[in-house]
Amino acid sequence: TMGFAIAMDPEVSIFMALVPPVVMIVAISDSVHLWSAYVLELTRGHDKRQALEISGSEVGRACLLTSVTTLLGFLAIALVPAPAYRQLGLTLGFGASSALLITISLMPVVLSWVREPEVRPASSTRTVEWPRKCSSGPPTSAIQRCGRDGSQPPGLERGRTRTRNQGEPG
Repeated sequence: TMGFAIAMDPEVSIFMALVPPVVMIVAISDSVHLWSAYVLELTRGHDKRQALEISGSEVGRACLLTSVTTLLGFLAIALVPAPAYRQLGLTLGFGASSALLITISLMPVVLSWVREPEVRPASSTRTVEWPRKCSSGPPTSAIQRCGRDGSQPPGLERGRTRTRNQGEPG
């Protein structure tokens, strides 16, 4: 990405320091989404090949859409008439689209080569059980019904917040 920026314009502005972290965030988020979908499909009982195909088709489409909107946002920055912003927008757009292409093309290959992760069945994971328990009813009462471990959080009794007196411990 930085090579693309220098090929475009050898004079690099201070804004270009933003490019590597932003591109890394975009690339890592796509990879994490594909990885988590892959692991989710493994927990549903699919073999490695099926899990790769399903996660790639479902999450790959979502990653494509988010990367396209990110690319359009970065290209909008390039419309600013200042040369530094133009270079930043074009470089970020190139980096985001490159990150997507690399993630979509290399991630399935790498996942097919590495050993399958050990996964628990989906019914025993808290991340699957918690939303079912806590999402019934209005969204504002979800915190009142469910704490971090899926139980009612301490200090909430019958939908009211319990305040602590100064002399009261804990």
